Amino acid sequence: MIDRVAAALGFEGIIVPDVSIAGERIAAVVRLDTQEIARRQQVGFRRPLTDRWALQAVGSLPIGLPVAWDSIDPVLAAMLDALPAGVVESDSKVVIRRFRPAVQLVGALVVGGDPEASLRSVSWMAPDAPRGIGVDRSLCDPRFVDRVESLGVGLVTTDGSDLQRLLRPSRRYLVPSGPRRWRNAEVIYEAWLTLPRTRPIPQSLPAP
Repeated sequence: MIDRVAAALGFEGIIVPDVSIAGERIAAVVRLDTQEIARRQQVGFRRPLTDRWALQAVGSLPIGLPVAWDSIDPVLAAMLDALPAGVVESDSKVVIRRFRPAVQLVGALVVGGDPEASLRSVSWMAPDAPRGIGVDRSLCDPRFVDRVESLGVGLVTTDGSDLQRLLRPSRRYLVPSGPRRWRNAEVIYEAWLTLPRTRPIPQSLPAP
């Protein structure tokens, strides 16, 4: 059912079910950056980067451009110097950010269960991805539909095997990508790593 709801919402990608983010359980739809994943394997950077402070430090650097060490605050420089191998590249003069998230968030959704709880679970992801919920038709009244729409959440109602999309997900609450979204993406990537491999890895995302 979750794959059909995701398709009805327009979320195309790999579904990573039951991901815990900020104490909420969601399903995430992602596209893999296979170039970044391959790069990490080549340099021995194998664990997802989920530490908030490390990601804040990484976020202070532009990707792929050298930054002189002597232009960086000493405390920040110490944090950058302590990052896992492969996150940055450096010599005695400059440091270059090589890290980028291993997945791109396409959408976040919750299917089934209490409609209010589903709405609450996906709402936290508003800055990071389009959101949607799948709700039993018998539990979906007009006032609830109006509130879902006001929050920019997509809505699919279900009745047995029948699905109907009532609302498209909105992107109006998305903010520019940064350390917060990178962390969520890396948490989801970590969950994806535990999934059985039943299909080939799709085409990589374009390089930034």
